Amino acid sequence: MTESSLEGLETTTMAERPELLELMEPALEAAFPEFLNHDAVWFECWPALLDNWPELHVFVVEEGREAPLAMVSAVPIAWDGTPEGLPPGTHATMRQSLAEHAKGTEQNTTCGIQGVMDPEALGRGLGTAVMEAFFTNSKRLGYEHLLSPIRPTAKQDYPTIPLDHYANWTLPDGEPMDPWLRLQTRAGGKVLGVCHDSLVMDAPVADWEEWTGLVFPEDGSYVIPDGHELLVVDRAADNGHYSEAHVWFSYVR
Repeated sequence: MTESSLEGLETTTMAERPELLELMEPALEAAFPEFLNHDAVWFECWPALLDNWPELHVFVVEEGREAPLAMVSAVPIAWDGTPEGLPPGTHATMRQSLAEHAKGTEQNTTCGIQGVMDPEALGRGLGTAVMEAFFTNSKRLGYEHLLSPIRPTAKQDYPTIPLDHYANWTLPDGEPMDPWLRLQTRAGGKVLGVCHDSLVMDAPVADWEEWTGLVFPEDGSYVIPDGHELLVVDRAADNGHYSEAHVWFSYVR
């Protein structure tokens, strides 16, 4: 267990305190739009990522509080240090990590895939603690590179704008307009590029209607609640297709 940069907070891992994962479940479910709680690829990979690398799932804890304040999860991959060598995005990173593990491939890089804060703790500046937890734990374990495909937190306000454009929007001081992208750059992150089709979901139209509370009566591209991109509906195929782009960051610590 290590001290964090925010007074009174500490970090620990799932390897050290596995019981914290269950206490974090309500925050994990509340952190994302309802449709992302049905991401088939994520739930295909998630159990094995927890089992294989419990030391890469880090909790930010506070004395006197039962549930963690935040959790950050990472997976190991083999990376050659070039933008061209990056996986195509979040889903591909998770699958690559598991495939390499099965083959016994040496993995020199940690890739942050999720950072979640308890809604009750929002507004406390915990983003800094979450980033530091990822950095410190990865370096402690001896990984050479640190990466993350970042999901910008305010992109849902601009679902019709390509991420290539949105990621370049800045405040008057030159920092990224998006709060989560801004935190990455303040933490020393360097943008390596946008990964299109980072998170892809296909599901029957009825499922999308249940998850979003909307009705999709005809083919077309729809704005959905908290969606970063448009949902493309094909009634004849009974399919809703959602493809989300993320921003690749690397970090030098």
